[in-house]
Formats: sequence, structure tokens, C-alpha cells
Amino acid sequence: MKEHEQTLITAFHDRELDAQGLSAVQELLGCSAEAKAYLEEIRQTDRLLHSAFDPILHETIPAGLLPPKPQASPWRYAMPMALAASLALLAVFVIRQMDSDQMLRDQLILMHQEIAQLRHQTLENTPSGTPVSWSAPTGEFRAQVTPLKTYRTADNRFCREYEERVEDEQGVELRRGIACRAGKALWPDRQATPPATGLESAAGQGVKL
Repeated sequence: MKEHEQTLITAFHDRELDAQGLSAVQELLGCSAEAKAYLEEIRQTDRLLHSAFDPILHETIPAGLLPPKPQASPWRYAMPMALAASLALLAVFVIRQMDSDQMLRDQLILMHQEIAQLRHQTLENTPSGTPVSWSAPTGEFRAQVTPLKTYRTADNRFCREYEERVEDEQGVELRRGIACRAGKALWPDRQATPPATGLESAAGQGVKL
């Protein structure tokens, strides 16, 4: 799993995502067993940390561990000002880091939304074997979706097998999936295996329902 997906799942666990972020994470968790395992690993680590350290928060600090009372110093008036300046610099650094992290999460959410839209539109309109590509305006993210096969389920639903290629500065990720039409340009993934014979004649003209 890629680093940006781990960042997105971590933000989900920490409850730092908005509605769009939650939608992107839910889609990722719905189609990736590795993402589900990573979320469970974070939760397990959180439970272990709470179990180990929560009781310590209520313990009394031994007197021997308390720092000695400070001696009078000619710098006693200057030190608070120096400390305040240091804390101010630290606060600026923390705020900038938080802004940077939020920008990264916003970019990841937007990328997942664009790729999902590309997938739905491609499966709705594109013949099998024809790749459709998308790239971010900055060029940092690129995606390509290729429908591979079309078939009809026993409950008379159109489903399509597809290949998805996502590329960013960290590398290339390839995945295959099966999505079934749930509405106009709406193709959610499903756990299914296509039958031996498909509807390639329909796929050759694109799926227009």
C-alpha cells in the first residue's frame, strides 16, 4: 500500500477528515484488503498504548522524581521572555506543519475522487480494451482505466472487469477489479468472479444503458 493511502487511513482513524475524505477512505477500504488490515493494525496499536499507559496517568509522582526548587538567579526575569519566544517559534512550526499535512490530505482526497469519476465514466461509455487516462494539473498524479470484459449477472445486472493503473512520484500501482452498474455512470466495485462467457459484443460498442 502506498504512503499517501496510509496517511489518508491514519487521518481517518484520528477523525480528522471531512465528509469528502470519509467517502474516499470508505471507497479505499471497500476495495482493498490491505487497507483494511492497515486500519486494524493502527487500532490494535492504539489499544495497546492505552492499555499500557492510561493507568500511569492516575499515579502520584514520587517525591524523589520531582525537580528541585529553582534557585534565585539574576536571569529570573529574562528566562520567561526567552521561554515565551521559544514557545512562539514552536507554535509557528507546528501550525505550518499542520497546514502542510492538511494540504496533503486534501490533495489525496481530490485524487481519489477524480480516479473514481474516471472509473465510473470509463465503465459507462468505453469499449473493452480501450484505455482512458487522467492526470492532475500539476502532473504529480496520473491514472488510467481499461475495461477488460463485460458480462451480465443472474439478476440481470451489467458488470465489467477492469484494470486500473495509478502513478505518482512514489511509483506505479496496478489493480484489477469488477464493478457492476448501479445507475447512470455509477459502477461500485463488488466481490465477484465473471462467468466463462461474457458479453464482448456489447462491450465492443461500449456499455450504453
